[in-house]
Amino acid sequence: MNVDQYIEIYHRTGVDGLNDAVGTLEGEHRADVLKSLEAKGFEILKHGGQGGAAAGRVLRGPDEKLGVTR
Repeated sequence: MNVDQYIEIYHRTGVDGLNDAVGTLEGEHRADVLKSLEAKGFEILKHGGQGGAAAGRVLRGPDEKLGVTR
């Protein structure tokens, strides 16, 4: 999936649904998706330790920047 598909998941299901979807990814792919989401304005909480960015979670999305009103 590309980052736009994850943004669509966010639009439909909110942060919890997005974290569920990203949580199914492994390793570098997960880290890349989180980096891409962060570049789009999502706030990411990066966990320390072995997982690094791959162990991160989305805290909130940039609703105004993406033109979404909830």
